[in-house]
Amino acid sequence: MTPFWQRFRVVAIGCLLGAVSLAAIAAVVLLVVVSVPDGLGLLLTVAGASFPALFYAGVVLRLDRYEIEPLRAVIACFIWGAVGAILLSLAGGLAF
Repeated sequence: MTPFWQRFRVVAIGCLLGAVSLAAIAAVVLLVVVSVPDGLGLLLTVAGASFPALFYAGVVLRLDRYEIEPLRAVIACFIWGAVGAILLSLAGGLAF
């Protein structure tokens, strides 16, 4: 394969994974919005989940001062953690 096609394949796979991730995030957001009957409860839920995540992100970035990870990778890890936790907890709750 030529370098162009190798790069094209990597970009295409990245776009496909990004589209699947966005669809999963949209599904989770839709489930959360539908499950919370009032807007205040949704606001409190989002705030209650966001503040600890921001605190832990600060701790991770502070401890990793000398070998800095790309910000894109850190954000992707936190998003995957949030989406994966919600999807697995929903699946576990429905199963049990």
